[in-house]
Amino acid sequence: MNEALKALSKRIPELRGDDGDDARRGRVARAHDDFAFFCSTYLGRYFSCEMAPYQRLLVRIAQERSLPEDALEELRGYVPEDFQGTLAPMAHLKGMADVEPRGHGKSTRWTFAFPLWLALTGRSRFVVITGAEKGSAVAQMGAMKQELEQNDLLIQDYGDQVGGTWKADEILLRNGARIRAFGKAGSMRGAKNREARPDYVIVDDVFKDQEAESPALREKVDSWFRKTVLPIGQPETFFVMVNTITHNDDLISRVLKRIGDGDMPGWIGIRLAAELGEGRPLWPQRYSWRYLKDMETSIGSVAYAQEYMSRALSDEDRLFRKEWIRVVSDAEVPRRLARYEGIDPATGAHDLSAVVDIGYSKEEGRIYVVASDGHKESTERFKQRLISRYLHYRYRKAGMEAVAFQNVYRQEIVRDAARRGLSLPLKAMNPGRGSKVQRDMMLSPLIENGTIVFCQGNDMLIDQLLEFPTGRYDDLVDALYYAVKVSGMKGVDFYDDEPDGDGADALARMRRMLNI
Repeated sequence: MNEALKALSKRIPELRGDDGDDARRGRVARAHDDFAFFCSTYLGRYFSCEMAPYQRLLVRIAQERSLPEDALEELRGYVPEDFQGTLAPMAHLKGMADVEPRGHGKSTRWTFAFPLWLALTGRSRFVVITGAEKGSAVAQMGAMKQELEQNDLLIQDYGDQVGGTWKADEILLRNGARIRAFGKAGSMRGAKNREARPDYVIVDDVFKDQEAESPALREKVDSWFRKTVLPIGQPETFFVMVNTITHNDDLISRVLKRIGDGDMPGWIGIRLAAELGEGRPLWPQRYSWRYLKDMETSIGSVAYAQEYMSRALSDEDRLFRKEWIRVVSDAEVPRRLARYEGIDPATGAHDLSAVVDIGYSKEEGRIYVVASDGHKESTERFKQRLISRYLHYRYRKAGMEAVAFQNVYRQEIVRDAARRGLSLPLKAMNPGRGSKVQRDMMLSPLIENGTIVFCQGNDMLIDQLLEFPTGRYDDLVDALYYAVKVSGMKGVDFYDDEPDGDGADALARMRRMLNI
């Protein structure tokens, strides 16, 4: 009996999940120097996929705050050649800008696991994390708190670390390490852990996708980064910027340019693409080559280039450029205009119901965009808005996209207007065989050569043109296309009216559309 009790007592640590002091010390010692081991051992549910070699290398650079020759040589194997101008060997780094493809675990790694590892291993006394909104940084804080409160193995190996400060946006561990979250609109002035300033600052995806398209917001975020984030540190503070490129002039793109120009000494820029070359994914442990190619087909080459290849659409690649947009005053608009309207009803929750009204001056051979607007609204409200616009503008003809239910909707609008004694000249418009880009690029030369000009008050339409084809909305661009098409302008060669042809034919036709 006594022997049985002795045997059972020896198994108590095993039964309660404690596999012995030697095993615990071994794990803690290895995790101290091996971030990937720390993640797979203690945070396995977040890191179910093996960490890629490039990810291990990035953490090594941030951990050592240096880029020695051997690390640089390995890094060059992951970074496309035309992105290597922001790399140089450096014994003492101040910061790194890390641009990674969408879905490559950068936020989980940098904003959740890395601060936790720094705090528990004693590498940092004070980590600051910040993102597009304070809520996103706070969400990562919540995940850290949950692990520190409920992760049995973590508690067994590192002890109970729940400290005196345990808030949604700030935690103080019992070992003295502090982690604090800020949003990009918040002040960081005076952020300290007792006498210590932050020794690591993680700046994670400070732009929402749609925000990056606003020049004013880009300036505001850049100013916040330079005037609020960078001054928060001390000489020993290390900065990690984590981003997917959302615009060729967003914050991370500006930082990369400054690094390349030598305006941010002590910084390196690491810009990675999901493909290392034909048949070679950057993270083969997670994404196969077939998956990447299917993704490119699914979301389109432009979006894939930005989201997965870190190549944002440059101004030179845009179909509509800012310098082409001519806004005229009311005094410049002729009194005699033939009125037409283009309509693009919303087909989903993420679309706008868009309307564009134009006036065609036959004497000038010019189209004036008189008014435009787009709203998320019910079909009934949109129908009433269309009838009201007809009463206001009395256009000769309106072109309305009519695919599937849209044609039934168009007929309903016409019938409703007839009951009021109105004969609505609403023509069904077929988008045609071409893609949206092929169709709407027919407007490009007309805007460039001044055939289409804009009256004041068309800011939403102009923004969508400048963002096309990668912007969040393009419904007003489609509506403008239908308005121009239904006007029947002589000499305008619309893509979907052509015989079958390839993209080169479409581009050739577009270049012929300059004398109208």
